[in-house]
Amino acid sequence: QKALDELIEKKMVYRCFCSAEELEKRRARQIALKKPPRYDRACLELSQEDIQKKIDAHIPYIWRFKLDQSQKITIKDLAHGEITFDLKNFSDFPLTRGDNTATFMFANFVDDMLMKMTMVIRGEDHLTNTAGQATLYAAFNAHLPTFWHLPILCNIEGKKLSKRDFG
Repeated sequence: QKALDELIEKKMVYRCFCSAEELEKRRARQIALKKPPRYDRACLELSQEDIQKKIDAHIPYIWRFKLDQSQKITIKDLAHGEITFDLKNFSDFPLTRGDNTATFMFANFVDDMLMKMTMVIRGEDHLTNTAGQATLYAAFNAHLPTFWHLPILCNIEGKKLSKRDFG
């Protein structure tokens, strides 16, 4: 909560009142139009008055991190070398869920930042969400760790290996 409060104070996040149904309709429309599915920032420019009306009406919301889509961000990855992400290809991502709990990505970032992690090792399937985490490190002027995105391990059927495969 302390990290979220700091981002709120810095005006780096905003409330998103879009329902899952609304988001899915927009996503389906973008896909039908052969556009990449991304959050369209529908709630970014809501007035304080509109926000207060929605809060007073008890419309659930999440907090989204506001990306500077004119920027590029570079990470060091031991498997892939330097990787530069153009933030115009990314959406403002959620930091909280509708019940006000932190998303896994935000909680994981805060934990790693507070522990001053210098190395993050994970599967290649997490490579793209590293762009969002790198923007969070920058938002807090925190040291960006070195990443190592490893190939996904598969079971004999070719599916992503799970700890449940051997239970």
